[in-house]
Amino acid sequence: MVIDSGPTYAYAYQAYAQMQKIKKLPVKYVINTHFHDDHWLGNSFYKNKGAVLIGPHTYVENVIPGMHTRMKRILGQALFTPTKIVKLDKVVDHNLSLNLGKKKFEITQPVAMAHTKGDLIVYLPSKKVLFTGDLVFNGRITSLRDGSILGSLKALDMIDKYHAKVIISGHGYRTDENSTREFRAYLSGIKKAVLKAQDEDIGMEKITQIVTMPHFKTLKLYDVLHKRNVLDAYKELELMED
Repeated sequence: MVIDSGPTYAYAYQAYAQMQKIKKLPVKYVINTHFHDDHWLGNSFYKNKGAVLIGPHTYVENVIPGMHTRMKRILGQALFTPTKIVKLDKVVDHNLSLNLGKKKFEITQPVAMAHTKGDLIVYLPSKKVLFTGDLVFNGRITSLRDGSILGSLKALDMIDKYHAKVIISGHGYRTDENSTREFRAYLSGIKKAVLKAQDEDIGMEKITQIVTMPHFKTLKLYDVLHKRNVLDAYKELELMED
């Protein structure tokens, strides 16, 4: 079982080579947690090896064969080749259970919209291991461009209810049961600060100057993503009912 195949064919090839050093096993399933291309562009490598590709409905809605992807623009043709876009074999709408050997994997969409509109998590009950995709970040800033700050916080509540011993996030190296804390603190901090600013009639044109979250400036991509996150949160929270 592979959770997210990565940003290129070459990445998937390298990951597979390392897996084979641990134990020579075939890959039967590849689960794509959401439609952002850094998580699924390695699919064609595993498809060539006979794996069944599984993902959310938003993959079908957003991924088109031949489309120009963000990863291709960033990496260039030389590094991107021979990456190809392939279709899923199975779409998960809400829940799916898979048995692999004696292990059961539970695939769930915890909320309607969080990081995206179709985020999946994968749980291995026998080991209490939870793969969250980009519903959890640590060590770097998230992006709210395709999602919801309220949905993200709700998803974190649901993730914490698993009481998993190991949490594998979409980005970051911390994997213990406390690995959601930093991310929750960041999102909760934005929500609280933006709501306070709105109560004080601070407009959108000034909100990024007010909600700077200095405690999180050391996280990767803060300078790139934080102001956009604040603006996206402002727009979403402005529409909340009192």
